[in-house]
Amino acid sequence: LPGRQKARSPRKSPMKRPIPERSQITMDLERNKGIRIIVPLRGNIYIQDGLGAEADSPLRLLYDKSMLETKEEERKRSKRGKSQKRRSKSGSDVGRDAGAIDPQLSPDGSMVAFVAGGELHVMSCGNSSSLDIDVSQTSNDSIAMEIDCSKGESSISSWSGTRKLTRLTYGAMLENEDECEDEDSDNDMTTNLDDSKADEQQKRKYGRSVTHGLADFVAQEEMDRYQGFWWDEDSSGILFARVDESKVPPYRITHQGSDGIAGDETNYEEHRYPFAGESNPEVSLGYVNIDRDIILSSASENACEVAAKRAWSAVKWFEPPEEASEYLARVNWISSGSACVQWQDRRQSTLLLVKIDVNSGDSIILHREQSDEWINLHHMFKLLPKPIHPNQCLELENEEETADLPEG
Repeated sequence: LPGRQKARSPRKSPMKRPIPERSQITMDLERNKGIRIIVPLRGNIYIQDGLGAEADSPLRLLYDKSMLETKEEERKRSKRGKSQKRRSKSGSDVGRDAGAIDPQLSPDGSMVAFVAGGELHVMSCGNSSSLDIDVSQTSNDSIAMEIDCSKGESSISSWSGTRKLTRLTYGAMLENEDECEDEDSDNDMTTNLDDSKADEQQKRKYGRSVTHGLADFVAQEEMDRYQGFWWDEDSSGILFARVDESKVPPYRITHQGSDGIAGDETNYEEHRYPFAGESNPEVSLGYVNIDRDIILSSASENACEVAAKRAWSAVKWFEPPEEASEYLARVNWISSGSACVQWQDRRQSTLLLVKIDVNSGDSIILHREQSDEWINLHHMFKLLPKPIHPNQCLELENEEETADLPEG
C-alpha cells in the first residue's frame, strides 16, 4: 500500500468499481433541452442530444485526440530552435497523452471539460440545430463528426460547427522535457511558492511531473476518489487538483504479448507509483474561471486562448493545512463560490473539513476529527437546506418514535 499500512476497508464489489472507459456514459439534464449524453471512447469524446427516436442528433464526435496531438507537434517544432535537448523517451505516460480523461459536462450542459496531456481543457458542446448544412461547403478545420453506433467507428459522416479546444491550465511537464512555453512557466504555481521550493523542484531525482485535474494513484486506489476537478454550480469555473509527482518514482507496466516492436508505446505504460515509506505526491487545489461568453460564442480559437491565459494568471490557489497536508480526500461544492474540502494526514488519524472561498481565496477550518487509530472515509457528506440545531434533531427523532407507537 502506497505511503501507509494495508487498507483496512474491504474491497468494493465489481458493481461499485469505476466503469471501464469503453462502457462509460455520462448523462446530464440540459436546461430546456432534455438529456445530453457524453461517451468517452479510446481517448475521444462523443456527444448526443436526446435518446432513441427523440434524439435531436446522432452520436457525434466532439473531441478527437488528434486535435491536441497536432497542436503539440506544431508547438514542439516551433521550440526546436530554442532548445537542443529533446525528449527521447518512448512509451506511454498514463494521463499525459492526448487522450481525453474524465470528461464532465458543465452543470448547464453547454460545455464539457476533460484532462488531456496532463492539463484541463474545455469545449463547447455546440448546438444540434446546426445540423442542416451543406457538407461540401465546410472547411477541414471547422468540421465536427457524427457516428452511427450500429456500424462502429468506421461509419462517419460530417456536420458543421467549429470545434474549439481551449486549454485552461498551464505548467504540467513530463520528466526530461524542457519545452514548456514561456507563459507556462510564468503562470505555473511555482511562481507563487518561495525560492526554496523552486530550488527543490530542480533537484528532484525522478524529473518534474505535474498534472492538473487528475486524481493521483493514492486517491483512486485508497480513498475512493476518482475525480480531479469539479465544476462550479453555475458553470463559471472549475476547482481542480494540482498533483506534483516529481518525488514519486515511475513504475513501468509491460503489456506481455502485445503487438508492436520493442519500446513501442503499445507495449508498456508508466505510472508514478508511491511505494510504502517513500514520498507521496504533493497535492493542492486551484480554481480557474471560465469565460462562458467567449467559449460558447463564435470567437476564434486564439481569442479563447487569450481569455483562458488571462484567467490562468488570476488562479486562486489553496494549500493544504499543515496538520493534514498529505491527502486530499474529498471535495464538495456547498454554494456558488464556496466548497468544503477534506484533508487527511499520512497516518490518517486527523481529518480536517475546510471551507474555501474561490472568489477571495480565503479558507477556514470548520471541523477537526482525530483518532488514536485511523479515520475511515465515506461519501455521506450532505448539505442541509438551512441550519439545524442539534436539539431539533432530537425533537424530530422523538416525533418519529412517537408516531410508531400503537394507538391506545
